[in-house]
Amino acid sequence: MADALFRSNRYPGFRILGSMTVDRARASYLADGVLVIPEGLVLLELKDHWGRIEIPLESGADMRPERRKPERNPVNKLKTALRHFSGWVPDLPLDHWQRKMAAVVFTNPGAQVFGVRASGQVDAAPLISGEVMVAGTARFPALLADFLKPFRSQSKGGRVRLLSPAEIEEVAGRLAAGQEEEAEDPEAWRIGSYSFDRKPAQETGYHALHTGRSNRGKPVLLKHYRLKSLMRGDRDAALAALGREAEILSELPQDPRLERLLGHGEDGDAYYVILEAVQAPDLDQWLGGDPPRAERLAILRDLAELLALLAEADVVHRGITPKSLRVRDGRPVLTGFELARLDSVATLLVDARRLFDQQYQAREVFVGGVLGPATDSYSLGALAIRMLAGTLPFRDFQELAVRRGKPGFWEKIAAGMALPPSAAADVKRLLSPDPIQRPTGRALVDLVSGWS
Repeated sequence: MADALFRSNRYPGFRILGSMTVDRARASYLADGVLVIPEGLVLLELKDHWGRIEIPLESGADMRPERRKPERNPVNKLKTALRHFSGWVPDLPLDHWQRKMAAVVFTNPGAQVFGVRASGQVDAAPLISGEVMVAGTARFPALLADFLKPFRSQSKGGRVRLLSPAEIEEVAGRLAAGQEEEAEDPEAWRIGSYSFDRKPAQETGYHALHTGRSNRGKPVLLKHYRLKSLMRGDRDAALAALGREAEILSELPQDPRLERLLGHGEDGDAYYVILEAVQAPDLDQWLGGDPPRAERLAILRDLAELLALLAEADVVHRGITPKSLRVRDGRPVLTGFELARLDSVATLLVDARRLFDQQYQAREVFVGGVLGPATDSYSLGALAIRMLAGTLPFRDFQELAVRRGKPGFWEKIAAGMALPPSAAADVKRLLSPDPIQRPTGRALVDLVSGWS
């Protein structure tokens, strides 16, 4: 569902929050998630069934999946939950109707869903029953837009107040905070030989980042992932996915250009990773000091060497941006391996995509395709332009696709980077839409080492 929403431009800044306790007084009202879009909140119930499925649309009778026992009616469940959910969030800046929408989403393409009316009429999905839509994932964005039309007419004065991306983040943060209020422990938070600030220094919707110290006073960082908000009902799958960051860092050779793993494990209903706190400015901060060109080139060459090392280990970082790079003692330090891939096994969960800076990520990260060392080569190409030219002349891979074929485009970029015209072909290859065209490993090192 998230992939379909990302491919659509209908809902800028959308967020998905997992596993919501809709009514605190009645914990049984548990929804699979909440979709926050410009139009408001959509309560979610997700089903991975296949085959023929019949759902009574106008009663509380059970849903009847083919070859499976009857299950609780998800449409009726959402209608009940909405009555509590709309009252649970009265202080959000939304019209009443913007808190009264829900969707049952069937994620398996093999599902054949039918709705049964009280009259006995049977209709195939997509379906609408009051404030609940029933649909699959493939056409979800367009179907949701049609579903919303009659709701939009209920706005005060006939004008819809759409949430901006910043307001969506605020609403999502307040919803998530409401889930965690009662879970806070007023005592000092300790894990092993480390103590951490209870209040997160940063929250991404994917994990909370806490600062802390070891018993000897060494600064450390804790990434804390709430399992219930990431993957309801499949704890083992969530743990296997999140454990990839620790696995990757533990298997890579010790290198000063990589953040150090200090510990990992489970903590109640959460998974954690403890890392060294790299006490150094990120790349944007470092560039703000206007370092000499020779130092910028040295950082790029060092980073190319590091990417060659990762390629040999079959690791793809796929989240390289100025924020994931620190500059310590004149050398790059790569952080943020929670988005990495090891042997083609993803660690990426839905809300992790919010950590991506699209200016620095290749097309295949967002629209699908094979991720490999060439994915990180694209990021290095974008970073090279940022470091040597000052700014990137495109916002994302889509804008680059429009501009890349214009006469003189790459020559102008090379000139802005103070590279000879012949280097235009190098930069063009690094940012090619085809991963096969991008240099990797030693070829990447040789290319960057040729710049002066």
